[in-house]
Amino acid sequence: RSLINHEEVLTGIEEAFARGRGARRVAVFGSHATLAEAVALHSAAEVLVGPHGAGVSHVLWMRPDRCHVIEIHPHSGNGHYFGKHKANLCHAITALAAGCGYTPVIADNGNENIPFRAPLPQVLAALRAVIQPPPDAALPPASTNS
Repeated sequence: RSLINHEEVLTGIEEAFARGRGARRVAVFGSHATLAEAVALHSAAEVLVGPHGAGVSHVLWMRPDRCHVIEIHPHSGNGHYFGKHKANLCHAITALAAGCGYTPVIADNGNENIPFRAPLPQVLAALRAVIQPPPDAALPPASTNS
């Protein structure tokens, strides 16, 4: 699955967490990476953010003592259906079994067959709940919409 606004989400995360004093490194996993590159990137990561799909399974390479998955689901189902929005929680089960935290974010559009738009305010709110942004980062206001 892919996000229509991938670049917007990446820019938003970088602006909130990768600039200023105490900045965090933001790395992007490319679909053409080797297995060794995937293991190296994810074993160094504290948080994995991505749309529901096979890429979220890289949680298996993350360190259990400091890892969290923020999985973005389309609004209307994506495989095995659970809950109001029919989110597939297979990666939640994997993350929790691997000793990681897990936060689902439900988009307000899309389904399992088409790219969808990630709700950036909710993604940033989920990130803020997991890691502290640099003190001088420009943070957009947290959304009150769910």
